[in-house]
Amino acid sequence: MASLSAADRNVKLTSQETIAVPIADTEAVFVGGYYAIDSGVITELTDAAGSNPAGILVEFSDLDTGDGTDTGAAAATPRPEGVLDIGGGVVKEITVTGASALSDVGTEVYLTGDNLADLTTSATTTTPAVGLISRYHSGTTCDVLLYPYSKMAKV
Repeated sequence: MASLSAADRNVKLTSQETIAVPIADTEAVFVGGYYAIDSGVITELTDAAGSNPAGILVEFSDLDTGDGTDTGAAAATPRPEGVLDIGGGVVKEITVTGASALSDVGTEVYLTGDNLADLTTSATTTTPAVGLISRYHSGTTCDVLLYPYSKMAKV
């Protein structure tokens, strides 16, 4: 699994349904990364119970230095927050490991970690699918429809 770097992944979505959420203490997050909301804070998505897929980090609500990254600090006032696009939407022409044909359209995709470049058709043990293949291009390149947080949130 490749961790996201400070470089902005420049992921464009069509949704723009956003919420500001505090960043977990010491968690480094990056614009363009896909994150979970656990216990009321942004965390990296893992294949563990309680890791609830949420959406793509689109910006920081405060304290941003402009480098595309921020780190949670529970003791900070105000506490660093990230703005997540939780409305779903289509990520165009992204690599999906396991995709290989037009017949893969409709196949659910999974992710552990923050990097959308690690999308796969292989189911995870605990974490639900984050979306499905909506269009096949060639090789392992597909468009992926990300599910909205409302579909994935544990109520």
